Amino acid sequence: MNFENPKKKDKNMNTQPPGTFRCTVCATICGGESVLKNDSLTATVWTCSDANCGHPVQTISNLPLAKYLQKKLAPGIYIVHWRSVGYSQAAVGVTLKGSRWVAPTDWVAPSMSPYVWEKVLKVKEVPIENP
Repeated sequence: MNFENPKKKDKNMNTQPPGTFRCTVCATICGGESVLKNDSLTATVWTCSDANCGHPVQTISNLPLAKYLQKKLAPGIYIVHWRSVGYSQAAVGVTLKGSRWVAPTDWVAPSMSPYVWEKVLKVKEVPIENP
């Protein structure tokens, strides 16, 4: 029988990269659990997991996604994809202390809790043109 040490890590496992990423084409911002690993002959490339995208992503922060969203996300209008299920259109703004609040259009009230960002899988900014 072949018994393997369950504590021993396989170097070839599909481990997710740490940090926060932005797709180079669709501009979706996500954490390591939302990027896909594509091995080529020359290097490993992490790509966007959005259904119609698949383009390479670039690291925008070494912070985990929730911390990045709470501290550095630019104010604006976003599509917020939730870890549980579904998505919301939401406005994001800055509190007096510099953290971010979020006001999903399908919620009764905005949230200023830093814990709300733990529930986010990914966000995508909605471009707004000047009139």
